[in-house]
Amino acid sequence: MYNVYFDNILQRPEDIININDSFETSIVRQDGLDSQAQIIREKSEANITFCGQSYIYVCNILKENECHVFKVKIEDVKCSYIYNGTMSVIGMERDLTKCICKSDLKDDSFSAYIDGYLATKVSLFNIKSKNCETLEPISSQFKMPYDVTNVTLLKTITGFDVLNVFKFIINYYTDNTITVVSDYLATNKYAITTGFSMHNHGFQIFEKYPEISFNELFTDLRKKLSLYMAIEYDSFSNPYLRIEQESYFFADIELFSISTMPTGAIQTYDNDRNFNVINIGSEDFEVQEDTPVTYPQLRYTAWNKESYGKCGSCLGEKDSNLDLVSRYIIDSNVIIEALIFDETLDYDNDNSIFLFNYEVVDSENIGKVTLNTSLANYYYNDSLRNENVLSNFLQYFRECLEIQRQSSYGFLATKDGQTMNTADAIGYVQNYIQWQLSEYFIDNQNSLSNVTHDFGAGADPLTIFTCALANDYNFKSQALNLYQRYTTPIGANIATNNVTYTLYIRVYSDNTFTTLLSSYSDTALAVNSKTNKIDLTVETGLITLAVGNVVCCELIVSYPLPGNNPGDVVVFEPDLMSFELIDDSDSCITVNTSQNTLPYVTTFDYKLCFDDYNLANLNKKGYINIAGLKYWIKELKYIHQKSSNFVLMSNDLVCSCN
Repeated sequence: MYNVYFDNILQRPEDIININDSFETSIVRQDGLDSQAQIIREKSEANITFCGQSYIYVCNILKENECHVFKVKIEDVKCSYIYNGTMSVIGMERDLTKCICKSDLKDDSFSAYIDGYLATKVSLFNIKSKNCETLEPISSQFKMPYDVTNVTLLKTITGFDVLNVFKFIINYYTDNTITVVSDYLATNKYAITTGFSMHNHGFQIFEKYPEISFNELFTDLRKKLSLYMAIEYDSFSNPYLRIEQESYFFADIELFSISTMPTGAIQTYDNDRNFNVINIGSEDFEVQEDTPVTYPQLRYTAWNKESYGKCGSCLGEKDSNLDLVSRYIIDSNVIIEALIFDETLDYDNDNSIFLFNYEVVDSENIGKVTLNTSLANYYYNDSLRNENVLSNFLQYFRECLEIQRQSSYGFLATKDGQTMNTADAIGYVQNYIQWQLSEYFIDNQNSLSNVTHDFGAGADPLTIFTCALANDYNFKSQALNLYQRYTTPIGANIATNNVTYTLYIRVYSDNTFTTLLSSYSDTALAVNSKTNKIDLTVETGLITLAVGNVVCCELIVSYPLPGNNPGDVVVFEPDLMSFELIDDSDSCITVNTSQNTLPYVTTFDYKLCFDDYNLANLNKKGYINIAGLKYWIKELKYIHQKSSNFVLMSNDLVCSCN
């Protein structure tokens, strides 16, 4: 029934003892919470038992080279079924009295060549494969802008294109027999380098060449770009490893169809594709104290290590967290720090691996920077900012993702006390306090500035917010513990009764202050201004601003004078004055997602012909049509001449009965 070949040598049928019950060839999709691989691949659990001349042949080869790997080919002479695998001394069991050998078989596409090596580190300095085949060097020169205001100032460093690194590692372990293909990484270019290379250049030393594993690099990129991989075959049936974004491997391509749902089909919910919390960002995003922060390290919009939760009611298991935190350095501020760090000094991140986006311009590799229009400077790794990374993984959230973040233009400006003096006069007096708040605690986008303007009480310095991005904003101002501190001369009987305090937030069309657009206020009366201490708070709520609109604060004190006391001065002062932007329309975002998590798992047994299985194996990304619905392969175990086992994924909750 079967033809069996060892190293393309046909073996005698009588020497093959057991083969009929040993074949289980599967297409397996390894992903979810606990998997680093994120791969759809073929997996074999076959074994073979042989004796006679086959036994002698194998033993003689192993005596000469115990590391020899036998190519095994098995053909079913009655149909088109062909199994290709490998056999080695590892996995063999030999009966030394009966001269019978039982051996496990590995498929020759992935497991035999790659699987066992994915976690093993390789130096990118190597020039030979593990069996001394020549490797092509992959280091390249990259020109990196290091001045965030002038992208023409460039520093040359040594780095490694990540697609070339994948190829290099696979070539190292397979002796150049399996290549790596990626349309996505060929178009969206990323590179790695060491911290040492970032701040030193021109020294050919090993510190430039990191030692990394395939899993390490793939995992870090997967966490940012939603990468996936699979073994595919060229027109000559030669295997290669393809790396693309996950959506590529859930293609809208029909493999074959089954007209009705098979008898005994069971549907369950796959909680491994349902997460409560997503952890995102990078482990290293802090810069040294003397390093300028050129990109605001804000929640959601930067590269900080953060967590976000789901909204809605479709929750996963306890502690079901999606880990997207990078071990590589991706923060633009740290990249700039490394580039400008003193070349003569040791750098804390010398041994760290940096990951950066780049582009090819006039045949030169240039670190890709993006213009921050509000700050008028440039930054690295826009595609790796948290908000852009989240967009690559929204399919994992069945209902919605709740995002709470800081205001992009958030600020908090304060001042301890602000003395307000007024000379005595006859009648009714209004005194203005214009705030110059120089004690800035936060000013994310340099949106505050100090100007001088006269609102009627003389030209005084004033702190203003100038809108650079049209949006909805919420401002808040406070004057705390406000009262009459003293008068001069001391003891003068001035302004002790019925003092009115009013705190304003005013919105003007521009910094000429000619057009008042809106005003918000809080007012309080102090019956005795020396003993009554007043707190004032104004909050605008979300208000719409256009580019160029100006927002500022004013405090007005009004009081009746008891008489004419020339030269007397009244002094009012709060303990604390503040002005802040606490919210914008994007600070609390609910991101709704479509149902595309494929959470429903359908399992059944079905007699499958080898041609259909082979079609599925050659097009693992396609779907199976069952009763008009689309199902993608989670695991398809083909058992030759018996019913195969199907474990399929879909978005469809099936309630109908055949």
